[in-house]
Amino acid sequence: MASPGVDATLAAVVEIVVVVIVVAVLAALVLIPIGVAVFGGAALVVLGLGVGIPAGVAYHIQLRRLLSDKGALDRYWWVNPTRRHKHLDPAEMKSFAGPFYSNH
Repeated sequence: MASPGVDATLAAVVEIVVVVIVVAVLAALVLIPIGVAVFGGAALVVLGLGVGIPAGVAYHIQLRRLLSDKGALDRYWWVNPTRRHKHLDPAEMKSFAGPFYSNH
């Protein structure tokens, strides 16, 4: 396993690479005709909704199943579902939150 110093250095390098890519893409946007940019933006919105809505529905379904098994559901659990995460152990969180969950 890598030492904490190596992990921090790798994280810094990844962050720098991401920043360089973002700056390069933003600079390249100046060269793109407005019609193409608007169409591309609309396509990204549709893609985001097409991925985000099903992911949100799946998250709420799985969270409801896990919370109902523990009897931790109340009437408005869906309004602020992250408040109910405290009722789940790390393995349960990992089962439905996947790469978006860290137990640190």
